Amino acid sequence: METITIKGKSMLSYMADLLERNDANKIELDRCREANKTLRQMNNQMRLQLESDKFEYRRNKDVIVSSS
Repeated sequence: METITIKGKSMLSYMADLLERNDANKIELDRCREANKTLRQMNNQMRLQLESDKFEYRRNKDVIVSSS
């Protein structure tokens, strides 16, 4: 039986390497997704904080104007 080689490796070894790289890529993709989710949560939190600060500023501004 003839051994099939791909890029200087046996076909079985070559396919095992591809599967290993695929698993590593999946892990990296999952890490990126989690980082993206975390950044979105942080962004949403900052937006809410900004809106809260704007509201407080307007409320305090109105109190100062009406007490003058």
